[in-house]
Amino acid sequence: MLYRIDAFNIPDAVRPEFERRALETTTLLRTQPGFVSKRWFEKVFGDGSMNLVTMVEWQDEASIRAAGQAVHAMHAAKGFDPAAFARLNGIVDSKAVYRLRDTGISA
Repeated sequence: MLYRIDAFNIPDAVRPEFERRALETTTLLRTQPGFVSKRWFEKVFGDGSMNLVTMVEWQDEASIRAAGQAVHAMHAAKGFDPAAFARLNGIVDSKAVYRLRDTGISA
């Protein structure tokens, strides 16, 4: 399994629009082959500037790539540019794919 983890710092004023668009993307992702699950984490307290983290679990790298193409096509069809939206609204993000690591330490 692989995990796409995206962390965002979203200004309060744009949060409703960001979440609306993110839910559209989630709806599409759930229909993609290889999708396992998606979780949203909202910061309650702590250090750091990121206030929302999403994690999507995928079966494999090919599934992630295909889903990325599907999301890109959906955004293009709607005339939406996520990078421009983020720049315009002061959204800072960090996105990467991770693998679960076994440390040998039990919980």
